Amino acid sequence: MLSTWPPQGYESAAFEYGGIRHDVFRREPAGPPVLVLHELTGLNDATLRVAERIGAHGDLTPVLPVLVGRPGQDSWVGNWLPVTLGWQFASFTPGQTSPIVGWLRALAARESARVGGLPVGVVGMCLSGSLALSLGVDPLVGVAVAGHPSLPLTWRGWPPGRARDLGLSPGDLDAVRGRATRGELVVRAVRYVEDTISPAARLGRLAHELGPGVVMTPVLGRRHSVLTDGATDRLAHPDAARALNEVVRLLRERLAGSVEESLSAGPRRSVG
Repeated sequence: MLSTWPPQGYESAAFEYGGIRHDVFRREPAGPPVLVLHELTGLNDATLRVAERIGAHGDLTPVLPVLVGRPGQDSWVGNWLPVTLGWQFASFTPGQTSPIVGWLRALAARESARVGGLPVGVVGMCLSGSLALSLGVDPLVGVAVAGHPSLPLTWRGWPPGRARDLGLSPGDLDAVRGRATRGELVVRAVRYVEDTISPAARLGRLAHELGPGVVMTPVLGRRHSVLTDGATDRLAHPDAARALNEVVRLLRERLAGSVEESLSAGPRRSVG
């Protein structure tokens, strides 16, 4: 559990849209927003460390929505039932975009408006890995990072049909593929090669569907949480640390780079 919540430098407020209401923690706007979506364990120290790495250079604005559980707590056991039985997540249904994606799209629009309409990045991990992909249909989203996506849930890759499912409706998959093909969206996927929670078949399907529109980053190991490992201990997980560094570099180049381009073209848009 975090020693202090909300963490220093973050403000919090509830956000409601489409019958869904969740708290959101965010830094003071400093550039393009990046939605950092937590794992099944909840919004806790691990997610915060990833967000701090993303915002460390002061040119991106980390935004941390609470998808399930109480902020500051680490409890996959307590969050399991709300995720698997709740209507907001398509935990077992193949070929379906989770209802909470509509809420996240509205949140992305609000955060973009707060910084003058700048593009948005999304980093999903575990249960939220497929949510990041789903948000790629939104024209505001310039980068979608699918970190070891685990929805729809499987057991060691069974059943095979569900293991290959990306957690997107056919229409959303077509939209993501189109935007990636046209260069409007950059998709990156990271996963430990021996992960038993995020099936290899899912990432294989993503590579097949998007082709050169997705960059795959396999990390050696049997663990699950690549990005949170990368933010925790570089000595213990050097490959995970490199993967996280690549994600941060991509976000800065694709999102903050767009701010630099606008500066050369004319007056800077407000980020207040």
